[in-house]
Amino acid sequence: MTVRFFHLVTHLGDAALLIPLSLTVTGILIWSGHRPAALRFATAVAFLMAATVVLKIGFYAIGGDAALGVLSPSGHAGFSVTVYGCCAAIVAKQCRTANAAIVIAAAAALVATVLVSRVVIGAHSVAEVALGSALGLIGISVFMVGNADLDSLRLRLSAPLAAVLAVVSLSIWAGGHQFNAERQIEQAGILVGSTLGTLLPSDLKPGRTETVRRLGERN
Repeated sequence: MTVRFFHLVTHLGDAALLIPLSLTVTGILIWSGHRPAALRFATAVAFLMAATVVLKIGFYAIGGDAALGVLSPSGHAGFSVTVYGCCAAIVAKQCRTANAAIVIAAAAALVATVLVSRVVIGAHSVAEVALGSALGLIGISVFMVGNADLDSLRLRLSAPLAAVLAVVSLSIWAGGHQFNAERQIEQAGILVGSTLGTLLPSDLKPGRTETVRRLGERN
């Protein structure tokens, strides 16, 4: 029952949900007249996605680091920390102090559950989740630091718009939460590794399970 719960919760960090959610939040910020905040939020998400892909390719290109226990930094972790963290900051700005604390705490609990789920279901090691989370915190910093517009943030979020956000996000999640580009990223990393000569011939077969096994045997 517990594992099944974490298998469900882990999809709350999937790109199939968080990409449309990020686009919606960006649109709401623009609609509310907060273009600088919208730009920073979009930049934070874009940074997180780009940095995650680059790091994943880099680790795959060298066959991972057995000492650190890292083969592929967790994208779910980084994406969850950045998107839910930034959204919590945005919503908290609309609340009184006590309610703002509740919003931040709820977002932190949600993110923590997603992070734990990645380890529980065997998708990532603790180190991979930690590395992904670190990228996510940098993403939040990109959004928060020097963003004076946050102090005057007031959203124009009508009830119909909120309903559309919920329905669209949940429907995309329910219908497409299996979206996963990990295999393609791994293949790109292996191509880079084979080109640079940083992988042994025995490492040049795609497939996370096989790569992890070979990494453990080699070290």
